[in-house]
Amino acid sequence: MKKLYSLIMVFALLVTFAACGNKTNNNSFSSASQQPSTPNSAAAEESSDTSAPAETGSESLVVYFSWSGNTENVAKSIQSQTNSDIFEIVPVIPYSDDYDIVLDLAQEEQKNNARPEISGSIETLEQYDVIYVGFPKMEQG
Repeated sequence: MKKLYSLIMVFALLVTFAACGNKTNNNSFSSASQQPSTPNSAAAEESSDTSAPAETGSESLVVYFSWSGNTENVAKSIQSQTNSDIFEIVPVIPYSDDYDIVLDLAQEEQKNNARPEISGSIETLEQYDVIYVGFPKMEQG
């Protein structure tokens, strides 16, 4: 019961922090926190190294998708505080750097119940007792 309560609390924090991005100008993300627009960029090669979770012998796993870097920061914080393994969800076809384009695409994907292909996978999911999941909440400003 204590693990379930902890999981719910951490998930609530993930959603809260992910939604606390810069709402006044959603296009002003720093270039260091933007996701790459082409799969051939050096940053895309770095993120594609997350095809399997970084295994530390942990009983918990942090799985996250981050478009702007906000969710990534929270996920890494949770990972360091819980000594969890970590896995970044990276779409095969990267999303645009333009917030409005991504918002429109996210709404269309939700409407169509789409599940875009992701690179990498988690081979041994059953080894984890707790899995923290983080993702951005795309909303119109």
